[in-house]
Parts: sequence; structure tokens; C-alpha cells
Amino acid sequence: MPRISRRGFLKLALYGGILYTVMGSVKAYTLSVDEVDAGLGTRLLFAPDIHTHGGDRGYLVDAVASLKPDILVLGGDLWDYRTPSLSHVKNLINGIRGYTPTIIMVLGNHEYIANARGRVRLREAIQVLEDLGVTVLRDDKTSIGGLIIGGLDWRHNPKHYTDPARRLGEVDVMISHSPDSFPHLSSKQHILLAGHTHGGQVCLPGQVSMATNSVYGYTWGTYRMGDKVMYLSRGAGEMVPPRVYCGRHVYLLS
Repeated sequence: MPRISRRGFLKLALYGGILYTVMGSVKAYTLSVDEVDAGLGTRLLFAPDIHTHGGDRGYLVDAVASLKPDILVLGGDLWDYRTPSLSHVKNLINGIRGYTPTIIMVLGNHEYIANARGRVRLREAIQVLEDLGVTVLRDDKTSIGGLIIGGLDWRHNPKHYTDPARRLGEVDVMISHSPDSFPHLSSKQHILLAGHTHGGQVCLPGQVSMATNSVYGYTWGTYRMGDKVMYLSRGAGEMVPPRVYCGRHVYLLS
């Protein structure tokens, strides 16, 4: 067997990495929709991690137009510090709201980072969203057609979800940007929709996650804990490309 030089090995590794990235990225930017019969009696589309900036998010508008959900939930990281202005957010919401009667949102870590860096002021952004008819839930809940939806605000420390979850009491669906809130839900909260991880964003073939930013190791998919279930989305966008073997992904619950 011929020996390979160090330079040859590095070149082979480089070409292999490029091929892996290109092949893995081919389908990663197609938005997939997982449909779940959760017994809600209404159609709820959950889309976290849109990261509205620069690039076109028309594929999401097309998905909402096609699915026409009764409720659209934006699960945090709608924008980030790379979002140049609120006009990008307004354009997306204006493009969507004709296809769904109700839009709800929770905040993620990047809305707070953008505020801290002085890029998109949180108070101003929330006012713009509310003016457009979006309900922003920050440790609050709302009732839509008898369906009670709770929304937890972003927290870095997962243990800090325990008290606000307990105060919210009984809800039919809980929304949290962070999946790490899952073990801290109360006994009256059985369905959680979460995002934040992007599924790892760079995965092995078959969308097998290699890493996660979840403290508890959640990546994406369905998780169960007793009578509780979490649907963890890979996200509808990304802050920094590429996605490799880890496609954009939302949930449609009914």
C-alpha cells in the first residue's frame, strides 16, 4: 500500500471537508415540516430561529401561505445583532400575517444580545411587533379559541425557568426558546415547543447531531419525560451558515 505524505493527507482532508460541506448543504436549506397530531383541535405552526437579516426568508412566507395555520408561533431569535434594522422584521411579518389570523412570539437569546449591542432595541422591536398584531409572551399566557398557550422568556440558567413556569400554571402548550426549560415545567404543563439548538447545524449524514448548545444535551426531535413531551425544532433559519446535513425544520401541531 503506497504511503501518503503529510501534505497529501492534508490536501485529501481539505478536499474531503469541502465535499462533505457541499454535499451536506444541498438539501439543508429546504424547509421541512413535521406534522404532529397533538389533539389541540387547531393548527399551530412553530417556527423558531428565523434570524431575520440580509438573506431572503421568503421560503417561510411560502410555507405559511401553503399551510395556513390557525396560529403561528415564532419561537425566539426572530432577529439578531446582524439584523441591520427593524424593517427586515417588519417586512417578514407583513409578508406572513395575511396567511394566518394569529401570530405569537417568545424571545430568545439573540434578541437580548442585539439589544445589549445596541443594534435592535428590544423595547422598540416589541412595540413594532405589537403594532403589527403580534402577541409577545414574556412569562405570560394567552387563550386563543379556548387553547391556552404559555410563553417563557429567555434565561441563561435553566434552573431559573422553574419559578416562572410554576407561576404560569396550567397551559395546553408551552413555548420556550430554550429546550433546557423542559425539566423545569410544572405538573400542569405537558407539551413544550422549543428551538435554540439548530439541531447542531452541522451534522453527520442522516441529520445526526454532533454537538449542541443545550446544557442538558438536547439536539432536536421528540423528547419525553413522564407525561410530558417536547418537540424541539432544528429551526427555520440560521445566524451564520452553513447548515450541513441538518436542514431547516418546523413543527405543525394539530
